[in-house]
Formats: sequence, structure tokens, C-alpha cells
Amino acid sequence: IDCFCTNLARTSLIAFSNFRPPNMPLHQPRILFFDDNIRGTGGHFLELATLLISGSQELGYAPTLIANREFNQTKLDEVDCPVIPAFRQRRLVRWSLGVDGMSRARRNSDGKPIDSRWLKVKRQQMRDLLVRPDRHPRRMLQEYADDLERVFRQLRVTSNDILMLNTSDDFSLLGLAQAIQIGRPATPLNVHALFHFAIHEKKQRDAYKRSVLFAQQVNETIQQVLPHQVHLHATTDPLTHQMIQSGVESIVNSVPYPTRPRKINRDRQPEGRAKVVLAGLPRQEKGRAAMSGLLRELAPSLIEEYVHCLSMQMPVNRWQSMIPDSMRTFYEAALARPLNLDPTERPTEPIEVLTADLDTETYHGWLDTADIGLFLYEPHRYVARCSGVLLEMLARGVPVLVPDHCWLADYVRRMSGSRPCGLIYQNRATIPGDLHEIAKNYSLYRNSAIGAAQRIANDHTGANALAMMGIKDQMRWSATPTQTQQPLRRKAG
Repeated sequence: IDCFCTNLARTSLIAFSNFRPPNMPLHQPRILFFDDNIRGTGGHFLELATLLISGSQELGYAPTLIANREFNQTKLDEVDCPVIPAFRQRRLVRWSLGVDGMSRARRNSDGKPIDSRWLKVKRQQMRDLLVRPDRHPRRMLQEYADDLERVFRQLRVTSNDILMLNTSDDFSLLGLAQAIQIGRPATPLNVHALFHFAIHEKKQRDAYKRSVLFAQQVNETIQQVLPHQVHLHATTDPLTHQMIQSGVESIVNSVPYPTRPRKINRDRQPEGRAKVVLAGLPRQEKGRAAMSGLLRELAPSLIEEYVHCLSMQMPVNRWQSMIPDSMRTFYEAALARPLNLDPTERPTEPIEVLTADLDTETYHGWLDTADIGLFLYEPHRYVARCSGVLLEMLARGVPVLVPDHCWLADYVRRMSGSRPCGLIYQNRATIPGDLHEIAKNYSLYRNSAIGAAQRIANDHTGANALAMMGIKDQMRWSATPTQTQQPLRRKAG
């Protein structure tokens, strides 16, 4: 009897271990997410990777994140997958031909300037010589390619894997081409490159010429890596149109930029001071130069009328130029106060300041306390560029104030429907009056923003972004193991 029971238990254990639901793949495929910009706990590079990782798991994949070598995984419990800190370099976009780059000539896969005009090549070579050695384009490209190829060998990458370049550009594609030349993978690779930064802006005098060079470099790189497949995606429809109009020959697919849904308090009303949040450290493209003037204009409503509280992030050592003398006392007092993350507690002071990069939990807890989201962004820089912060505000049902003539304004108009979910300003001089208008008719704007939040929760998910890229849902039973399928949900570009 004992022998019979032992054999029965062993048989049952083997049967249970071999059991799998009918919709689970026998061999779980991998998605490898590459982003050399991820090196700490803050920022949207990590946020994007985290949401894509979660989406890949929903679709039945085993994800791995390949990040910068400065990445410290012990502080990042929210990254629910293996992490390989591999890249020595970061922000390769500085050598892009796009709006955020410094290049003015095409390059080959070694980073060397190439062009039909000799003088243009010499000019770019002279510019390169003025760069410090560790930021030289050829060195950056070489180290990026070496690190990329090392990961390919370490993980034994094959055609069954999906390789995702989370924040791609024309220059990082050159690094991919060089890595392939070095490693010579035995099987064709399946690469998806997600573009986020615009190719040109309206104020650039050489916008058309640079966009043509951008397209030529992308086309040459993709041809160079054949038979490896590179699928191009953009996070906004305007960016997709820029790439197509510039002459990019590959299909460019618009995908929704993912954001995480948040629980919404429908009864929230700004009784007393309304908290106006400027999220993110101020940079040039985010209106850094306008910060001091804004504070002077808002001073009456912040200090005398007790209408608003301005909550903002500031750098530790470079805030003096952005804070006018009349506000220094309030700013220094705000630095000494602890951060209040209770969304039910109303602000009592005119200014709230956050200085350091915030971890994910603190950052999202801070946004949960917002009554109004304010954006000082330079519209010419965001004509085709998505704002993750805007999505995060609207995902909470927070009314927003954004500049016109850019993607932010287009998105607010599209999400507003018959009722506005925020206001769009033509000139920063109207911001104080616009904030008063939103606070005065808060329920109107709030209800519309809540409706936008519901649509964002459906469309702007990691799983939907991957599905819009044509990545197959492994959780849906299929007898033919293809690499692509129709999108699961409608496009939200």
C-alpha cells in the first residue's frame, strides 16, 4: 500500500508539473528591452520601460531589461524582471540628426561623418574635435555597439527573441548596425525601434535639410543590417508624419505612449488653495527661461490672494536664476518643509518645492495631490513630441493648462470632446487668468478630464502599445507561431 501511494503521489506531481492552461505557450518567448538612459530611480525612461515590461508580461512574454551600468536594481523593486546593467554610454540622441542632436552630417556605422560635399564633412569633423573625449561620437558609438553585442552573446539572442530599443533615434540605430557587424548573429534578429524625439522643429532654419539627412541615414542603416528586420514606431502621429515626409522608406507605425492608470477621486474640489503642479525638472524645452517671469506674474495669487499653491521640482544648485528676489524667502521656507503627499490635505503655503529625482512611488504620489497641471513647454519643441507628464495628469482626471501649436494642445482638444478638459494658452502672459478660470469652473474641467482619463486607461497601456507594434499576444491560443498579429485595441497616437 505504501508503495502504491508513493507511486500515485509521484505520478500526480509529474502530471501537475506538466499541466499548463490551453492558452499558455509551451516555451515562453522573450522580449529584451534596451535603454542606455536608465541609470537611476527617476525619469520617464524607467517609467516607459516599467510599463512596457508589464505589458509584455500581460501578452505572455518573459522580459529582460538592459540598462546603463550605473543602474542600481536594489532600489527598484517595481522592475519585475531580470536587469542587466550593460551600457557605459547614455543619451546617444545628442549625436542625432533630429531636433535634440548636434550632428549636421550623415555618419557611417563607425560614427565617421560622410557626405557628398567635402566641406560639410570637414565642418562636422571640426565640431567633433571640440567635444571632450568621453562624449566623442565615434567613442560613444563604439562603446554602445560593444556593449550591445556583448549582451547579444550573453543572452544568446536568436530570431525567436524580440529586441526592443525603447528610446531610439538615427544614431543609436548606427550602434545597432555596428553591433551586428561585430557579432554577426547566426540568425536574423527581430528589432523594434521606438522613436520619441522629433526630427525637426519650426524654428530651425535648416529643418528640411536635416530631416532629409535623417531619413537617408535611417534608410542606409536599415539596408545595411539586412536580413535582420528593424521595425520603426513613433509615439505620436505628427512624429510618424515627420518621418514619412522626410523620406524614411520603412513603414512607421504610430503607437500610444503608455502611462499607468490611477484611482480617481471624483469628489475632489480645490477648497482653499488650488495646487498647481509643474512636474519634472525645468529644462530648456520645458520653459526654464520663463520660470522667473511666471513666478512674478503669479505672485499676487500665490501670496496675497491665497488662490493657488505652486508645486514644482527644482535643481539643488541651479535654482537662483529661476526664482525672483521677491520670492526667495518663500522658496527657502518651502525647501525646509517636508513634502506633503496626502491628497486630502489642502496646501497652506504659496510654494512647494521638490529638489531631487523622485522614486516612482513618491513621484506618482506627488502627482496625485495635483489640482491643475501647468505646462510651460516650448511649443516648437513639442510639435511632434509626446509629453508623458500630460498623460499622467489627464490619467488622474486633473485639468491642464498647455501651450497652443504643439502636440499637447492637439491632444487636449482631442480628449476634450464637447467639454474642455483644460485650457490652451497662446501667450504665457495669460497663464494667471487661465488658472483663475480653471479654479472658478473646476467641476466643468474636472469632469471632462475624468472622461479623458477613462479613455487613456483603455488605450495608453504597455500591452496595447506592444500590440500596436504588431507584437503577438502569446496568451491567445494560436496554432501558427507568427511574430505579428492585428492590434488588440484601437490606435491612440
